[in-house]
Amino acid sequence: MQKDEISTVPAEKTAQQEIQAAKPLPQPNLSAQHPSDVYSLDSLIPGGLSTLHSMPIRDWQNSLAKSEAILTRSRFVSRRVEAVGKSGDKTQLQLLRFILLLIEFAGSLKPTRGADKASPGSKKLPLREDLRHKLSEATNPKNSTAPQFVTDSLIDSLRRKFVPQGAILARNDITFLLTTICALTLHIPAGVGAPHAPNELATDPADLRDDLSLENQTALQYFKELGCRIDKPRESEYAKWGIKKGKTEAAMKRIARLRIPVEFPKVSRGGRRACLYCVNYVDEYPKKE
Repeated sequence: MQKDEISTVPAEKTAQQEIQAAKPLPQPNLSAQHPSDVYSLDSLIPGGLSTLHSMPIRDWQNSLAKSEAILTRSRFVSRRVEAVGKSGDKTQLQLLRFILLLIEFAGSLKPTRGADKASPGSKKLPLREDLRHKLSEATNPKNSTAPQFVTDSLIDSLRRKFVPQGAILARNDITFLLTTICALTLHIPAGVGAPHAPNELATDPADLRDDLSLENQTALQYFKELGCRIDKPRESEYAKWGIKKGKTEAAMKRIARLRIPVEFPKVSRGGRRACLYCVNYVDEYPKKE
C-alpha cells in the first residue's frame, strides 16, 4: 500500500463513523467484546434494566405452567414465548413483553393530516388515554385486577426516547423506533435448545417484518444498518430455524446475524444509495451532539 493510500484510511474511517452516528439508529458500542453488548438492553430500553425488570410476566408464567397457549397480536412474540418461558430465563420473558409493548406502540401511530402534517411520512401519537389503553392490552391480561403497568411515567419515558418533537414523529423518528425494536429482537434466541452461537446474535426477521407491516427488503435493510450480515441458514441450523423442507425452504429464508467486529454498510457522504427508508442522513439530520 502506498504512503498516500495509507494516509487516507483514518480519514475514511472517521468519515464512515460520522455518517453512521448521524443516522436515526440506536448507537452501537463499537468497543464491545461480545455482540450482546453492541446494542445493550440497558441502552435500548427507556429507563434501562429497571424498566425491563418491572415488566409483568406472571400471567404468561401461569399460562405456560398450565400448558395453555399464549396468543398476542405479534407473530414474533407468539412464536417465541413458549420456548423462552420453558428456558426459565425470566429476563428474556420480560424482554419479549417489552418488545410486544413497543410493537403496540408503533402500531398505535397514525398518519398526520392537515395542520398536523409536519413532513412526508410523519405520524402522530394517539391521545394519552387511547395510548394507555393500547399499551395496557400488551402488558395486562384480560379481566385482570392487578394494578395497571402502563403508568404516566412509562408513557413519558417512551415519548422522551421516541417522540422528541412532542406528539409528532418525523420519518427519522419512526426509523429510530423500528430499528430499536429490531435491535431488541436480536437478543431473543430462536427457541428451546437453540441458544445463540457463542460469537453472534441472530434472528429471523420475517415475523417482525409482518408485525411492523414492512416490505421484506426494508426489514432486511434495517438489520443491515444495525451492522448485521444477512445470509441463508446453514444446513446445521435447519432445526433451529424451523426449516422442514430442506434446501428449497432454506433458500427462501434469510437470517440477520450480528457479530464482532460489526460491519456497517459503506456509504458515501451523498448517502443516496445508503438507505431504503430515509433520504440523505447527513444533510437531513445533523450529527447529534
